[in-house]
Amino acid sequence: MLNIATKELRYILLSPIGWIVVAVFAIQSSSRFMRILDWQYQRYIAGRGPESWAETLFTTSGGSVFQNTLWQSYLFVPLVTMAVFSREYSSGSIKLLLSSPVRATDIVLGKYVGVCLFILIMLTGLFVTQVTASFIVESFDFSATVPGTTGIFLLLSTYAAVGLFVSSLTRYQIVAAIATLATLFVLRSMETWFQSTPILNELTHWMSLSGRAETFRSGLISSNQVAYFAIVTSLFLAATVLRLNALRTGFDLKAIGTKSIAFLGVMLLIGFSTSHPQLSKHIDMTYDRRNSLSPESREIMNRIDGPWEVVTYANVLDSTGHIAFPGRAVQDRGRYRQYTLINPDLSMSYVPFFDVDGAGSAFRRPEDGRSDEEVVLEYVRSVGLPLNWMLTVEEADRVSPFDLEAEGFRTLRLLRWKGKEVLLRHFDDSFRFPMERTTAAAFRRLVEGPYVVGYFEGYGDRSLWRNSAIDYEANFTRRNQRFSLINHGFEFTAIAEDEIIPDNVDGLLIADPEAEYPDERTAEILEFLASGRDLTVLVEPELTTSVTRLLEAIGIRPIGALRQDHNGRYPDDLVFTDIELGVLGGYWRNTAGDEPVVVDGGVALSFEQSTADFLPTPLLEAKDAFLEPTPLRDSETPNGLFLGYGLEREIEGRIQRVIVLGDADLFSNANVERQFPTSISTVYMESFHWITSGRFPVQRTRREPIDSEIRIGSDYLDVLRWTLLGVFPGLVLLLGGFVLLKRRGQ
Repeated sequence: MLNIATKELRYILLSPIGWIVVAVFAIQSSSRFMRILDWQYQRYIAGRGPESWAETLFTTSGGSVFQNTLWQSYLFVPLVTMAVFSREYSSGSIKLLLSSPVRATDIVLGKYVGVCLFILIMLTGLFVTQVTASFIVESFDFSATVPGTTGIFLLLSTYAAVGLFVSSLTRYQIVAAIATLATLFVLRSMETWFQSTPILNELTHWMSLSGRAETFRSGLISSNQVAYFAIVTSLFLAATVLRLNALRTGFDLKAIGTKSIAFLGVMLLIGFSTSHPQLSKHIDMTYDRRNSLSPESREIMNRIDGPWEVVTYANVLDSTGHIAFPGRAVQDRGRYRQYTLINPDLSMSYVPFFDVDGAGSAFRRPEDGRSDEEVVLEYVRSVGLPLNWMLTVEEADRVSPFDLEAEGFRTLRLLRWKGKEVLLRHFDDSFRFPMERTTAAAFRRLVEGPYVVGYFEGYGDRSLWRNSAIDYEANFTRRNQRFSLINHGFEFTAIAEDEIIPDNVDGLLIADPEAEYPDERTAEILEFLASGRDLTVLVEPELTTSVTRLLEAIGIRPIGALRQDHNGRYPDDLVFTDIELGVLGGYWRNTAGDEPVVVDGGVALSFEQSTADFLPTPLLEAKDAFLEPTPLRDSETPNGLFLGYGLEREIEGRIQRVIVLGDADLFSNANVERQFPTSISTVYMESFHWITSGRFPVQRTRREPIDSEIRIGSDYLDVLRWTLLGVFPGLVLLLGGFVLLKRRGQ
């Protein structure tokens, strides 16, 4: 076998096509590498460079070096394998091989190993770009690129096994090359076959080559993907062995068929077994472990024992409703791969329905007088589905355990575990589907229940449900907004004027009431505070007496309205403040405080020691601002102008937390739309993360990337470009020419 492998490699390297393939592959890899490096270097000089050069250059899915190689690599292997057996047929040496005392297995494995050795030589061009990156980038995350190179090698090796089998079928090299390309095309497209047929969809999806190296590309080594490449390679090598044995001993169709079916059955059984999540092992080789769940999410998933279920109510006309199509089930299950690695006992089901209005901009009703049913019937027929496959919106509303109308008849999921249910919504952004933070919050809500926030009605507080400029709907209760608190484990309970604060309320929200609270209500709030539960208060310069009393009870005193001189560019009541890390900064660790927080008509606050024994931490500091001379202004200028405090104390064995912010507009809908730098999402997500002692929103901590700095200047880019695109391929061709001339001379 080793002698045959050496001979096969020698054949490839003694042909011009082998050296041309190596040179072209190197040019392709280097060209993509330099294109990304040039563009990202310009951003780096401007202070907007990548967080990780390894990710940007190699492992990201957006046209990186690895991604580009995976797209185009299938073009190279047929040029190498087309002559492996065709050459033997045309020269007549196949008769010598078959008549020699060498097993067909040794012949096939020897030729396959020879081709794989050439693939390793071909990948030198790709490896050179990684070595170059390690020299020009400080602390380059080289380990993150190892799985990508491994995945590309495994993919090309599988292509080689396919090429060997096709080459064994014909004596014509061009026919072998074209047939190999056709076979690879079929294998890559199999994931779309029979996807509406149960069992068959699992089989064809597993057999498909499409996307098999994507996990490697991202920096993850997956045992089930390694097993897949090994099994598919074995199938085609075994088929080649059967072909040679048939040429040697004659075509016994019964024997060949029996062996083929038995071997195929064993391989498929092994393949399905190794692809099961419980038998899969994964190694995330990226420095920040970006392919794995964060420690917080893993801790939550470890508490989800036993079966869990995802039920999708899909409006098939909206932007994500296609996930309910029968052909998308396997792909959709893949969205929960990271979670099934911890608990694989997942079942998924779908309730498809249609509603034209709920589809929004994703589906436009034609203006030709047709009914919704007629329009939808034509649409579903165009994708090969009958109308009775779906429910009407009325039927779907009757079978759903929640109010579909309140959700806008949009696609969303229901997460079930041990009789408890949580909605998992889709969003109006470029990602559409729920990501790790919202999914982890839903799982934690299943385990621990929601964090219930109570708010008062009837006193003119800011509304959590209205979409007017001063209210809080966008950040608190907007269902299709990814970072709305309702999608991060919070539940909001309205407390009417004639109601007492419910026992299940974990924290109160007081947002700039226009009317005075009655004495009984104020006393109830103070009693709520004394019980150790949490409180959030947002105020404006014009405070009611009842709110002033409440602030005094916790040691907060308003000292004056803030103003800032913007030289006419902005109104003077717009004040730019900086985040004081402490209370804020525990959730968005790497971005908190990067941008100023804009306060619109805020009031400066001062903390004074009170009998409540709270420990204060400033939240927002207004720099280069001044106090407006109002009756609220203190005679002494404070050392710092702060617009908020986080207060905490231990009471009855529990840490109680209170936040006071001197601008009720901070969380308003209008503030979300501001066109100048602001960190509103930082403030409200950080505030409630701290209030809940880190329960919600669920944090996602990762190690910061270490390869964000580059060593070279712009003058070296041209040198690098000429070296990678000219010198290295030129040396390859010169070496190839020298070898060929020496061979001809011999």
